[in-house]
Amino acid sequence: MKGKFKMKQWSKEELNKFADNDSIEIEPFYDDGKTHNTPITIWFVVIDNNLYIRAHSGLNSKWYQSSIKQKAGKITAAGKNYNVNFTAVRNIKELDDQISQAYKNKYAGQSPLEAMIATIPTKATLLITPRD
Repeated sequence: MKGKFKMKQWSKEELNKFADNDSIEIEPFYDDGKTHNTPITIWFVVIDNNLYIRAHSGLNSKWYQSSIKQKAGKITAAGKNYNVNFTAVRNIKELDDQISQAYKNKYAGQSPLEAMIATIPTKATLLITPRD
């Protein structure tokens, strides 16, 4: 197969629907790779048409560990279920700063904003992309 692999992306319409909400529910797969984890409500941000989340408890968070191990699951956003891929995003300072700023803009004055832009959750950032 020639050419670069292109990751599926969210449509502008989907992202606009998501943006009207403060949170999404994520359900990474359990170790069997088939059964979805218990839904977890989490804050999210959109940057350059990409959807990002952070684990408040950092790299040792159970759902974060499931997400990076299985790399897939589902989310519920704007009242609709989506099968998704989870990709760890690490050590990209410019992107980390953009994500932190997006959290500040979206969740200004809310608790636990300061915790979500601290070092521990910043190291546990995930990119969520749609899966076929």
